[in-house]
Amino acid sequence: MLTKVLPVEIRGRTTGFQRMIENLELATTSITVDLLYTGLSPANSLFAPGLVGLVAVAYAVYVYRNVAK
Repeated sequence: MLTKVLPVEIRGRTTGFQRMIENLELATTSITVDLLYTGLSPANSLFAPGLVGLVAVAYAVYVYRNVAK
């Protein structure tokens, strides 16, 4: 997709920036998972992301219904 949208001159820099952001997200996610694992116990750390996901889906449905009107 980037190759179709961006001019040839900035494709390399843009791809590098995208990869840098992905690595920062990965590091942040690793720290968050580590905190969940050590703070909640291994079993509970598996249920917490599911609960967060359900809340996020419920919020997305709520926003979609209010914006779609």
